[in-house]
Amino acid sequence: MLAGLVLCGIVSSPTTIHAYTITNVNPEIRGDFVLEPAKIELTANPGHSSVTEMRITNRTNEALTYFVSVEDTKGSDDPTSPIVLMGSERGPYSLKDYLKSEVDTFTLKSGEQISLPVTISIPADAEAGGLYGSVLFESRSAGDTLTTGSRTVSRLGALLFVRVPGDVLEDGALEDFRIGGGSSVFFVQTPIDFEFLFRNKGNIHVNPYGMITVRNILGMTVGEAEVTPYFAMPESLRYRKVTWEHGALFGMYRATLELNRGYGDIVENRELTFLVIPWKEMLIVLGIILVVILLGKWFFGAFEFKRK
Repeated sequence: MLAGLVLCGIVSSPTTIHAYTITNVNPEIRGDFVLEPAKIELTANPGHSSVTEMRITNRTNEALTYFVSVEDTKGSDDPTSPIVLMGSERGPYSLKDYLKSEVDTFTLKSGEQISLPVTISIPADAEAGGLYGSVLFESRSAGDTLTTGSRTVSRLGALLFVRVPGDVLEDGALEDFRIGGGSSVFFVQTPIDFEFLFRNKGNIHVNPYGMITVRNILGMTVGEAEVTPYFAMPESLRYRKVTWEHGALFGMYRATLELNRGYGDIVENRELTFLVIPWKEMLIVLGIILVVILLGKWFFGAFEFKRK
């Protein structure tokens, strides 16, 4: 149950009033702080402003002071880095000049949570497409300052994906579909990792999703792995790995990826084959067969001896 609602700040204008609030939520102490939501997607028309809310919870056993900053973000061609923070540089789809946190610094006691409004103001001459940035929260012990020589610093950021309506360019394609690790032969009954690359060549992010279906050599479905929606930034290459948990397998299999690009209901299909030869299970089966053969020889040998 929420306890002790405290109004900590009010910012007013002739038409709007926005306030941040701090509440004691008594979370489990885990020695960290939590930022929610981690990603915000919204549509904003040119010349209009909107307000979104971020929640930060202090799950340490001490008071922490937080410093708020904004940076642009962009995608990359490095499959391991889907998001790049730009620091003081301006990104190709810059949003940071249009983001304004209600406060630049605040303090939370142990177990407290702040609900902090952030205003997104899109200029009237903004072009259609995507704008991308991040609101960052850096924590320090309440007694620390920026000039303190020794301190523990933690930083979390919330991603903001803003779509400006209009004639946007949505253009993406599946570039690769493969087995994780580079080998298509498995000798143990472990989960199988499927990897794929999606390139976004447009000026707006997209959220691909789909399904991987695995069939045996007879064409019968033996399992499926869902590709949950994920984002691909403009002009970037996005890597995704999906792990398939399966039962006992033996033989040749075919995996089919059906990936919806996340726009226009366009679906791409890719297939690959892999072989499962579980050597441990095979040794057990061969051992059982060998024992049966030896027992059979002994039985028939003894039977023949008695007949004689």
